[in-house]
Amino acid sequence: MTSTLPAGADILGAMPQRVSATVMVGRDAPLDTLRGSVAALAATGGRVVVVGGEAGAGKTRLVTEFVDGLGEGTRVLLGGCLELGEALLPLAPLAGILRQLGQELGDEQAAAEVGPELAAFLPGRSGGNVESLWSGQASLFEAFSALLDRLSSQGPLVLVLEDLHWADRSTLDLLTWLSRTVVTSPVLLVATYRSDEMRRSHPLRAVLAEMSRLPQVERLELEPLGEADVVALLNDIQGDALPAELTRQVVERSEGNPFFAEELLAAVGSGSMPLTLRDILSARLDKLPEPAKEVLRIAAAAGRRVDHRLLEVVASLGPDELDAGLRSAVEEQALVAESDGFRFRHALLQEAVHEQLLPGERTRLARSFADALLADPSLAGGGAAAVDAELAHHAAASHDLDLAFTSLVRAGRRARSLFAFNEARRHYQGAIELAGKVSADAAASVPPTWELLRAAAFCCRQSGEPAIGVGHLRQAISLLDEETDRVAIGGLYAELSEGLWINGEGDEALVAAEEGVRLLTGYRTREAAEAFGFRARLLMLLGRFDEAVEPGRLGVEIAREVDAPLELSRAENALGTSLASLGEIDEGLPRLKEAIEIGRRNNIGADTVRGYINLVSSLKTPIDDVAQAEVWAREGMAFAKEHGITGSMCDWLRMEYGDVLIRLGRWAEAEDVLTEVRTGFSTGVSGLYFEVSHGLLAVTQGNLEEAEDHLRRSHELAPIIRDPQAIAPQVGVRMLIELGRGRHEVGDAIDLLAPHILDAQTYGPLALTARVCTVAALAGDPSGITGLRRIQELFEKRSDGANAVQAGNIAGWLSVVAAEIARAEGKDDPELWAAALAAMTERVQAEHALYAGVRLADALGSADRLDEATEQAGRTHQAALAIGAVPLAAEVEMLARKHRLKLPGIATTQGAAGLTGREREVLRLVGQGRTNREIGTELFISEKTASVHVSNILAKLGAANRGEAAAIGRDRGI
Repeated sequence: MTSTLPAGADILGAMPQRVSATVMVGRDAPLDTLRGSVAALAATGGRVVVVGGEAGAGKTRLVTEFVDGLGEGTRVLLGGCLELGEALLPLAPLAGILRQLGQELGDEQAAAEVGPELAAFLPGRSGGNVESLWSGQASLFEAFSALLDRLSSQGPLVLVLEDLHWADRSTLDLLTWLSRTVVTSPVLLVATYRSDEMRRSHPLRAVLAEMSRLPQVERLELEPLGEADVVALLNDIQGDALPAELTRQVVERSEGNPFFAEELLAAVGSGSMPLTLRDILSARLDKLPEPAKEVLRIAAAAGRRVDHRLLEVVASLGPDELDAGLRSAVEEQALVAESDGFRFRHALLQEAVHEQLLPGERTRLARSFADALLADPSLAGGGAAAVDAELAHHAAASHDLDLAFTSLVRAGRRARSLFAFNEARRHYQGAIELAGKVSADAAASVPPTWELLRAAAFCCRQSGEPAIGVGHLRQAISLLDEETDRVAIGGLYAELSEGLWINGEGDEALVAAEEGVRLLTGYRTREAAEAFGFRARLLMLLGRFDEAVEPGRLGVEIAREVDAPLELSRAENALGTSLASLGEIDEGLPRLKEAIEIGRRNNIGADTVRGYINLVSSLKTPIDDVAQAEVWAREGMAFAKEHGITGSMCDWLRMEYGDVLIRLGRWAEAEDVLTEVRTGFSTGVSGLYFEVSHGLLAVTQGNLEEAEDHLRRSHELAPIIRDPQAIAPQVGVRMLIELGRGRHEVGDAIDLLAPHILDAQTYGPLALTARVCTVAALAGDPSGITGLRRIQELFEKRSDGANAVQAGNIAGWLSVVAAEIARAEGKDDPELWAAALAAMTERVQAEHALYAGVRLADALGSADRLDEATEQAGRTHQAALAIGAVPLAAEVEMLARKHRLKLPGIATTQGAAGLTGREREVLRLVGQGRTNREIGTELFISEKTASVHVSNILAKLGAANRGEAAAIGRDRGI
């Protein structure tokens, strides 16, 4: 559809020589935001600005204007996503950034600068051996973060990631990673995306939602230009004022989109006004000479950017015609010349040209691209090393299934070597889909289909898609014959067991592990060692330590016999942990140390660190040698640092060390260690452990809403995991939150913990559940006593047949439960609480010991042993304040007022308790049941400030929780 131009419009003559304005209009505010962000880097640390807007809104123009205005001391690295998305090079922005560094520094210096994990992205270099590395994609991302740290130490660094609506999954993972880790360096990350591409299922939507929660992330949305800005844009292009009617039509039909406005103006020379984008672009591009149109068709089939050499090979034009066509395309601002090629001025231009290609043209051009890449792989957009992914795309488009099949297999290997596991999985899956449609020669040139399925399953496990990987492994097993392929099937069942466990299907994982062991019983192979070792590890993780011993011993025996160091280290680790948990310390600990030594000797980084993790965990629980646990945790982290080990395994060791520090009551140090964890946002038990550790620190310091957020996220990250190391800490934090909120709902806590009573990790959370039961009983709820008796029975049953180490541990926790039962029955006994305090002190359980000290002071006061009560209260109060245990310190102050005890520096008189005016306002809102967030909104303060006020109020009033503080306030008329 067109409309006739008003009289006088012909003064414009032919299409304007310039299409784009020389100035940017209407974007001063977002430009100021970007400039302010880079200026504040030194003071605030890293920042992230995400720029969204519909196609043509001016995102690239804004970023270009910003970058062009930066001072000489600021380094800029740019990377963009490819418009064919996941069909091409994985981690395209990272590859582009590293290639830019290679051009700036030279290949050799760049390789030395980026390190071995990233060097594979440089020309002529390959990826690492995934099987020998310890941390997968996290290691790659950590290496990139370290590179940014080094570069930003030389001056401010701006990192630009463009066109995230085309991002592959690995790039989105990198974006998430950088958004969380960029705060440690003076780095500004600027990311752009097309908001009109954000359909409900688009994977970027979830990533942006998660990023928006981070304080260092700011989102900008480029709104349509106002009428005055569009007029200024048009006048700048034309060099003079336009006729009013023409201006009105452009303003109305562009709807504030600067690219549409520019193209509308460029198309009016025909004497009519196009109404659709296709008409707009067609009206302008149709005026180009035929060589220019041919160049644009080829470039559009290649993507938004095309190498000049590739155009020379594919174009059916002579050198002079090609040059003339390119010159016309550039002069008419359809293409923009770059150092070694050309790109479309805007992605919408490329899309419009590509849509006009006939099916036969697309097939012909795809065949030409495939032939060109086969002849010269360096023509690929990602360089020769990345040619297979691009080749597979063009081969499929040209219906060459054999070439597409073999290229997909090679592309899968390449992506896997770069730890781009999601993209590798897609390549393998594409090959598997073609496997039955290719020639016998093509099929024979790559591994059999069952091995491709196994490779795809491995990538699924690494990329957080274990359920898909389980399906691949089941399909692989179905392709093999048990009589002739027994060993291979047994190995696949071992991997299937691991995949099921990662997916939270513990029972099914055991069934698969048993099938692997059945098939491989009597075999002395690496697969047999793997199967027995993993069955031992699985039973250990599920807290079934006694059952884990036999397969663990057999796994060790076979691994030694066939000289399989990786399987040997893992089997020793599982066996040693199980024996230590059973109280067989004299054998268990040496085996754990041997697992570490095997990893060291054979350069198996992951399993060396895994050995340290389980040694620290065993020393901490159930052996209660927390001092030695700290020694080994420090040694393990020193080993990781010395050997450059990063990623999730190293982070798990940090979290174990953090738990050691929590046990020791060194909570500030624990917080510092946990802030160094880079993979805490990952799905599965690792992310759960991270969130629960933070939740424990938050709730013990009185930050209840923060603790609730951490607990909620722990469930989101691992919704179906049911092993003790996941369930127990979650229950513990939940019970402390109940107490902090003044509630006494036990719910399913005992039912969740009871099946895992053999695992000492459940003991502390059971004791916390007992506290809640006591509060329930004191409130008149009969279920409280019932729950306490059940917990006591669980411990007593566990002690039957226990060895000396186990029995001593259980006896300590039984003393806590006995004291709780007496209190719940109205017989608070100082001697029972003294025994509980001694037991918790001996086990280095700082929070439990402080709580027992509080209860002892209260029991002494109730028994009129006031001197002893005063001494105990003062000692406990000082200890609680020293480690930041605000709720327990407040409870001591409350019982001091109750029994008229004198605490150093704390008045025992009634009244306003020294509350400030602001604190009285906060207390009023607490009494109305408001959350910290709601208090902050009403009083125009931050949620964190509101939380601090609430903590101070609890301490001053001596209240144990918010409900008690509100009650005290009402009683005192505050």
